[in-house]
Amino acid sequence: MHRVQDVASAGLQDAGHPLLSATLTFPDSERMVFTGRLSVRTHPWLGEHRVMNNILLPGTAFVELATYAGEQAGCPTVEELTLLAPLVLPELGALQVQLMVGDRDDDGRRGVQLYSRPYRDGSDEILADVAWTCHATGLLAPQSADAPAFDLGVWPPPGATRVESDDFYSGIEATVFGYGPAFRGLRAAWTRGDEVFAEVELPADHHAEAGRFGVHPALLDGALQAMSIGGFLGRMGDGADATVPRLPFAWTGVSLLAAGATALRVRVAAAGEVGVAFQVADATGAPVLHVDSLIMRRVSGDSLGAARSGRHESLFQVDWPALPVPTGPVPAATRWVVLGGDDLALSAACESAGARVRTDIDLDSLGKLLAGGEPAPEAVVVPVGGPDDDEVGPVLATQTRATAHRTLAALRTWLADDRFAGSRLVLVTRDAIAAGEQPAINLRQAPVWGLLRTAQLEHPDRLQLIDLDDEPDSRAALAAAIASGEPQLAVRAGQVRTPRLGRVPAGTELLPGGIDPDGTVLITGGTGVLGRILARHLATTHGVRHLLLAGRRGASAEGIGDLVADLAGHGTEVTVAACDAADPYALAALLAGIPAAHPLTAVVHAAGVLDDGVLESMTPDRVDAVAVPKIDAAWHLHRLTEGLGLAAFVLFSSAAATLGSAGQSNYAAANAFLDALAAHRRARGLAGVSLAWGLWEQASGMTGHLADADVRRITEQGAAGLATAQALDLFDAAWRLDAAVVVPMRLDVPTLRAQAESGALAPMLRALVRVPLRRSVDATGARAGGVSLGQRLAGLAGPERLKVVLDVVRANIAAVLGHAGADAVDPGRLFTDLGFDSLTAVDLRNRLNALSGLRLPATLVFDYPTPTALAEKLTSEIAADEAPSTQPIFQGIDTVESLLNSIPLDPVARDRFTARMQDLLAKASDVAAGPATAEDRPDLDSASDDEIFDFISKEFGIS
Repeated sequence: MHRVQDVASAGLQDAGHPLLSATLTFPDSERMVFTGRLSVRTHPWLGEHRVMNNILLPGTAFVELATYAGEQAGCPTVEELTLLAPLVLPELGALQVQLMVGDRDDDGRRGVQLYSRPYRDGSDEILADVAWTCHATGLLAPQSADAPAFDLGVWPPPGATRVESDDFYSGIEATVFGYGPAFRGLRAAWTRGDEVFAEVELPADHHAEAGRFGVHPALLDGALQAMSIGGFLGRMGDGADATVPRLPFAWTGVSLLAAGATALRVRVAAAGEVGVAFQVADATGAPVLHVDSLIMRRVSGDSLGAARSGRHESLFQVDWPALPVPTGPVPAATRWVVLGGDDLALSAACESAGARVRTDIDLDSLGKLLAGGEPAPEAVVVPVGGPDDDEVGPVLATQTRATAHRTLAALRTWLADDRFAGSRLVLVTRDAIAAGEQPAINLRQAPVWGLLRTAQLEHPDRLQLIDLDDEPDSRAALAAAIASGEPQLAVRAGQVRTPRLGRVPAGTELLPGGIDPDGTVLITGGTGVLGRILARHLATTHGVRHLLLAGRRGASAEGIGDLVADLAGHGTEVTVAACDAADPYALAALLAGIPAAHPLTAVVHAAGVLDDGVLESMTPDRVDAVAVPKIDAAWHLHRLTEGLGLAAFVLFSSAAATLGSAGQSNYAAANAFLDALAAHRRARGLAGVSLAWGLWEQASGMTGHLADADVRRITEQGAAGLATAQALDLFDAAWRLDAAVVVPMRLDVPTLRAQAESGALAPMLRALVRVPLRRSVDATGARAGGVSLGQRLAGLAGPERLKVVLDVVRANIAAVLGHAGADAVDPGRLFTDLGFDSLTAVDLRNRLNALSGLRLPATLVFDYPTPTALAEKLTSEIAADEAPSTQPIFQGIDTVESLLNSIPLDPVARDRFTARMQDLLAKASDVAAGPATAEDRPDLDSASDDEIFDFISKEFGIS
């Protein structure tokens, strides 16, 4: 009764079925939705159906749900039902299920689908932003006039031979199936030619519940078990013998004729070339169920493991959907600057779209012009690289790092100069990112994407990154891409695309094959924490018998001796070598020493070091310290093995290259090269996948240095740590996906949802959560509906303004440092004593920029060393920012000049224009120096067009 009341209070109807809770109907259609919650706790008998030690919803339960939905929807015949993905129940926790019935088609049929998604562990909270998994789809049909008729009243069947067995389940423990008492219902069996007859009975303690089902799934599962007696499983058309484990896959023509049976008589016979037909009666022989055909499908540990772990929830790829952008000319007053050699002809592309472009200056001269009063351009466009970027060779790694050095220098110059604060720097690469079908990846420019993605986190709204292909239409679309303001874009064949992280769809097939246990697997970085974990996993899970672990410390690395001895006990020979993979000669010698009897079959590049720091502190040497073990080593591995036909070439990259990671611009740049190299190899028909790992819970060389504040900052961005077992499960799936780059990581969806509510969600993550219409404000002052800190201060007196700002500053300091609230922050204490470093300073600066709309320097907490001093500075900056801006005046003059260039004036229009100009100039002069005399005013009546424009330039400082 309690459940019925709960359902009714929600405006729903009780479903009246043991596996379902509620029914939802729609006022404008015949659609129906049945919803329920499945768990071993609420349905203990489901825990008795195990395959490969996974709790599986029986295929017969799918049929039971479909027949029930069909009965409720007026289409009682299950014309077809295809099981797409196993539904694995968690040992603890629950799944929400939805059974959806569509509208009728012209023939009266209705579609049906079954979906599931998990509840949060140990709670009643549905993971609303987790994608639904579709487990089954089918068609329901109206009842046929000639319903199936059969009679199993004569029993045992005449001419049938009894199968002698005291226990049909003896030896079941040696198979992949684990049946509890509810699923051990097969009591007797007979054969007659190609037919099998069986008796199945439900245990007595389930009889009361049987009346609520059409046919109890455990009882019907016993009927299906009779297939193993007649050898039907060997005729499924999949080339495998009857001993290979199979599960129900495709049901056809299922009709429920009676409900509530506790014992069954079953006839099993061939149907077509590969199917099996069932006639099911009750203990008296009266018809209960008829199945025209059932086809079984092989099941693998991979598919069940993926379903069990929910690994698709933690495997991501970057998609590049099209971004709708205006295709017309940009606004007439648009001012851009193109710097550098302009090998990509960017200036011509921008000018053709109507922008006013300057190309005759560099950053230094641009800064001087701005200091002299020149209006700041909206965008400064910088092409990256040169015409030789298609070439690949032994020195590519060195040239790639040089490209990163040049880009870093440009970024640091740009960000250090306050004169550029009003402009956006746009870096344009060519084929540096895999954003669709493209024949080649520009490896030299690939690290720029990792570098810029991190720079965008440290300096929001200051930088834009655009990648072009060689198509003329793409250059034509460049201006629209720049004008969009979207932080990261790729233009392919004239179509503007934007990156969005998305989950790998559930049920995605893994590539066939595996690692040859007789071959040698090389792990670079193999003596580190992650390398040792992976070595053990490859030996114990994948049966690899020959491992070559390369690391700079070799056999002297901590724990390596114990690992070698332990794996020897598992039959795995482990060779440990002191080798720096970034040294091509040492690496070549290492590979040459691999015995021919056990040739190299797979490579895992897991080497890497860190040298974290904000962009302002980054130098070419710090870039190289991190990039050489990644970029150089990976490139040498590629060149030295590309002719060996490797089964696997796995690169351990980082999500920092995909999402950016504050304080890790060098690390993100290096890993972006690995991502590009995997795409480069696959484009040439070679094995290659880059695993852009998220955070691992286990401390390693990549995470052991992280302070609490670092971990907190990462988790505040929505990342959660991967347990080692989960990470290894993701590894097993990710390297066999048909993709160049896979992002295995845990995301904390509630954190992402909170970011969406505050408007702070990164564009890359917007496809993963719904962005709500309602937004709230919190103690840190996060904007609600676009209300800035300045707007909150409007109308307040000076002391009140300072108090509000100080409260906001302290709340944001507390958020950055992980304190419970603002009360934990002493307003008079030095930031250095509070625990601030350069990275937390950047974090605080970005938060305050977002709240105030100002552009505050990264050195803010060092220039104003206490929360009170910072609040005073922020209050004064907001007051200054509230002063009326003159920028619209100059933008208007730009528009006038642009129109005069494009629209010739006849004499009458010219007179009107000059009169208006005289009035405007007179007003401007009156404001500046009082009323002007006739002698003071310029004679524009007789001025030529060139003289008018010259006057505008001198008077208002534009050109």
